[in-house]
Amino acid sequence: YENPDYAEKLLEEVHENSLQDGDTSLAINALLEMPYVYGQQVDYAKSYDVLWLALFLADDMGNQKQKATIYGHLGRLYSYYKRKEEAFEYLQTSLNLNKDLVNKDLLDDTYLVKNYYLLSTTYRELGNPDMGRIYLDSCFTKYKQVPNQIAMPYLQFEKAFNYSQENRYADAL
Repeated sequence: YENPDYAEKLLEEVHENSLQDGDTSLAINALLEMPYVYGQQVDYAKSYDVLWLALFLADDMGNQKQKATIYGHLGRLYSYYKRKEEAFEYLQTSLNLNKDLVNKDLLDDTYLVKNYYLLSTTYRELGNPDMGRIYLDSCFTKYKQVPNQIAMPYLQFEKAFNYSQENRYADAL
């Protein structure tokens, strides 16, 4: 966001107007954009607050897909504070919710790639690269080019990083 203050104000307006119009899903989506703005400002406390508000709304609506997304964001947020237990609990909850949607044929399993990617990067960042590699392998196994998919260069970066940690520099390139 080029102008974080303006973006924050605009997202707050979308959130409030959506609630007034009865469009809770749009209100949640506005809240889900706010952590990106706050992240640029390194204001994780605000990210925490809006994510919990979004989770409350999604839970109230019974929107499992949005809940899965929110739990994924919460997991990453907790990982920034090195709160491993909570981070992995929320990331796993996100994965389980999405797997449930896949089992009910409400979500294609290729969308699990984002969950696997979040787990992979979090394990790597929190000092367990071996577990990270397992989830990264799942990313490549499930990957298909679909809307809102993790971009392949992100997965390739993780793979290259793993190769570099194994002193396999030629493979990393």
